[in-house]
Amino acid sequence: MLPESISRFSEDIDLTYIPNSKMSEQQYSKALKQIESAIIGGAFHEKIGELRNNRNKCALVWLEEYYRDSSKIKIEIGSSINPDPYEKRKLKTYIQDYLEKQNFSKAIETFEKISNLLSEIEE
Repeated sequence: MLPESISRFSEDIDLTYIPNSKMSEQQYSKALKQIESAIIGGAFHEKIGELRNNRNKCALVWLEEYYRDSSKIKIEIGSSINPDPYEKRKLKTYIQDYLEKQNFSKAIETFEKISNLLSEIEE
C-alpha cells in the first residue's frame, strides 16, 4: 500500500538542483551526490554510470530486494538546465510524513539537529 502522500505514480522522478550561488564542477558533483544520498537513504540502488557526470546523477532505486525487477524507480537529478517555470518545494520523506501525521514532531526536530551536527563534523 502506498503512503497517502502519493496521488499518482510514475516509474521515474526528475529533479533539478538550482544552487543559490555560483559553483565549480566539483561543488556541483558533491552537492548532487549529497542530495542523491539523502533521497535514496537506506534503499537498494544501482547507479547508472552512463547517465552520471558532474552535473547529473541517475540511479535505479527499490525498497525490497525481492521486488527489484518490478518496483524500481529511476531517479534523475540534474543541474545543467534552468527550468522555467518551476516552483520551490520542501521535500520530505515518507517517514517524516508519517511522523508528522502521528504528531511526533519532536522526533523530526531531534533527527534534524543530529543530522546537522553530523554534517558539520564531516565537513
